[in-house]
Amino acid sequence: MPAMEKKTVLLVADESSTVNAVKEALRDEYNLEIARDADSAQAALNRQKPDLIIIDYELKVSDGLQLFKKLGTLIKVIMLSASGSIPLAVSATKMGITEFLRRPIDPEQLRKSIAAVVGKEPKRIVWPESCGWLKGESQQTQLIINQVLPGLNQEQELIFFAEAGVPKESLAQFVHANSAHRERKLITLDAAAFKREDQEGPFWAFLQEILSLPEPTSLPNPAELCGTVYLANMATLDRIFQQSIVKYFTQRSGKIDRTIKVIFDSLTVASEFRPITIPPLRERRQDLPLLIKFYLDKAAAEYGKTINLIELKLLEVLSLYDFPGNDRELECWLNEAVLTAHSDQLELRHLPINQELWLEKISHQALQANLTLAAARKQFERELYPYLLNVSQKDQGQVAKFLDIPKANFSERLENLAD
Repeated sequence: MPAMEKKTVLLVADESSTVNAVKEALRDEYNLEIARDADSAQAALNRQKPDLIIIDYELKVSDGLQLFKKLGTLIKVIMLSASGSIPLAVSATKMGITEFLRRPIDPEQLRKSIAAVVGKEPKRIVWPESCGWLKGESQQTQLIINQVLPGLNQEQELIFFAEAGVPKESLAQFVHANSAHRERKLITLDAAAFKREDQEGPFWAFLQEILSLPEPTSLPNPAELCGTVYLANMATLDRIFQQSIVKYFTQRSGKIDRTIKVIFDSLTVASEFRPITIPPLRERRQDLPLLIKFYLDKAAAEYGKTINLIELKLLEVLSLYDFPGNDRELECWLNEAVLTAHSDQLELRHLPINQELWLEKISHQALQANLTLAAARKQFERELYPYLLNVSQKDQGQVAKFLDIPKANFSERLENLAD
């Protein structure tokens, strides 16, 4: 039977006595890599992800918690410290440190702690129902996940940047579902409701209520506490108000729960918070098949319908469109298409009429076929008119009214197209 591959442990320590003590404790049971500072630790992480990281809190350049925050990793971390400070151990645990051990090192205790940590299965990503759109395989979608995951267990605020129509709130749900306090509540606070000057007082009162620590004598139900705050529509507030909010969260002063994850939507003033850029749908076109299925399944479940087949023409049209309204526009179209369909097959005629969609489709085809403008216009009419007649149940008068031309002119155009 082949021998099991050794687990790799990265030790970040700059004192020789600590390095030697860890080496002696680990013996030959693990592959041990040693980093003396933040830069060498980051370089080691870039080369190969270890199974565990051990960080000495008493580093010479910066303390171990600062280094942990800088690395921004989800790899399990054991922290060593000569201090027996309970507040320090509690702070480390809240930030995501797996275990806090005192120096001088007890070799047996360290071996047991390491075995317990590396023997656990890696943390699995939780996917709330609303986050199916994030499962796309495009490089842009993967980048979203890679930006979000490192900061989940850190006391660092996030800022979402995206165009209108991108499902930012469901990304906030993803962050909350994978955070250290996922058993608590996600609270969405719409900043647009507080943009008037006389609403600043209620805003601060509401925020203080959300973030306040529970009374020391109480044992609150975690489900009643706030775990994540999503501050939507921050761009609607004036810059001075935004700056005061940034200052408040930068200082985090007062009796507030500092472990609560805070997410800003479209903050427009400078801050040191972690920016997360969500690309528009036109840059995630590779994910379109998955997105269509996701929104179709959602609409079918909501309206009690079953969709088993999708016309290829419909998929072709959608694949050529840029979706200026992003995911929300696609979702609205598919909702209407599902409502319009009378069978289990979704066809092009079930989509709502959209002039821009047809123009983009024909423009794309005309450029590929090297058509003249006149030929492209004729091709546009040849595809659009049958679609409109199908939707209107062949009522030429209704189509002519929609096109804002006399019925006789429309009939003549149809005859010309047949030539």
